[in-house]
Amino acid sequence: MFLSDPFSDQVFGCSLASLCQRESSTVPNFVKLCIDHVESKGDIDGLYRVSGNLAVIQKLRFRCTRLPQLD
Repeated sequence: MFLSDPFSDQVFGCSLASLCQRESSTVPNFVKLCIDHVESKGDIDGLYRVSGNLAVIQKLRFRCTRLPQLD
C-alpha cells in the first residue's frame, strides 16, 4: 500500500466513520491490512487481548504514517 500524502490519507487521529466514508467501505483498508497480517502469523493465544508494548506501538504508528510504503 502506498501513501501518497500521509496527511491527506491520515489513518491515526481520525474516526473510523470518516475513514470508511473516504474509502467507500465498511472496513478501512488499513484495518484489513492489520487483521490480515496478524492472522497470517498463526494462532497465538491472547493476541487480541494482550496490550502491546508502547514503544513498539509508537514505532509502528510512525512507520505507518511517515513512510511511503507499508509492507
